[in-house]
Amino acid sequence: MAPVYVMVYRLLPVVVLLTLAGCRPQSSTTTAASEAPAADSMQTVQDDLGRSVRLPRAPRRIVPLAPSVTELVAAAGGLDRLVARTPYCNAPEAVLALRPISTYPLDREAVLAVQADLVIGTDQVNDPSVGDDLARLGIPAFYLNFETLADVPRALRAMGDLLGTRVAAEAAARRFEERVGDTTAPLPDAPRVLLLIGDDILYGFGGASYVHDLVARAGGRSITAQLDGEGVTLSNEWVLTQAPDVIVVLAGTDYRVGDLSAAQPAWAEVPALQREAVCGLDPDLIVRPGPRLADGIDALAACIDAAQG
Repeated sequence: MAPVYVMVYRLLPVVVLLTLAGCRPQSSTTTAASEAPAADSMQTVQDDLGRSVRLPRAPRRIVPLAPSVTELVAAAGGLDRLVARTPYCNAPEAVLALRPISTYPLDREAVLAVQADLVIGTDQVNDPSVGDDLARLGIPAFYLNFETLADVPRALRAMGDLLGTRVAAEAAARRFEERVGDTTAPLPDAPRVLLLIGDDILYGFGGASYVHDLVARAGGRSITAQLDGEGVTLSNEWVLTQAPDVIVVLAGTDYRVGDLSAAQPAWAEVPALQREAVCGLDPDLIVRPGPRLADGIDALAACIDAAQG
């Protein structure tokens, strides 16, 4: 699990999210999904967690358990297959018309009510045991995992295979690959970038996160890439020692250097604050592993370029 992503969606402290990640609904309707389809209309596939999932060859009623999944399914040509969304889904705009279903904890009764024939989650956000619980109710659950930027086009192609929309999914995967380019290591003289989720409790990204690849492709060098894990909590002392050249806070595009100075007055000598090389970004462009990560790279590049100017 990587509760750092859940925190961005929920805007709650990590300690609460860790509790939520382990939650199970207290009670649930145990009615099985509608009668089983014919055997020849089913397929058995392996998801990213190594789970064998038996699901329809052409699922028509899909429930996503994370905003990134919603965006991937839509980009892969499955927008018309979505029958619900999470309360945090906001792209593409058409999904706002769908019924929101609670995912923390998952409202199983709502999933049953929309007659889902496939639920798709990601272990960055969703507890895999939830998928096992759904399977016992007759609802297949497929899980995605994202460790690198290359997992995004791979996931798009996987969605195309699951949904039977291979042409649209392949086109979306190629567009993404063309936009982000080849993997590149950060240049030795690249600006040293600190990417923060918030400015109060200092949550950042450890070496296991793909966000460092985003920073490198944007022309920077992420200073938290050296830390273990996927989500990390930083100290004031660590930030002062590291002396980042650029600080990016995932708090929206209206975030300003004065906001960070007020939140962290001890950072007055940090090069990024002295040079006012601080900017805010839409967190959805960074923490949702989907097609909009390409927009996130562009936004990071603009921030780094502005800081260099």
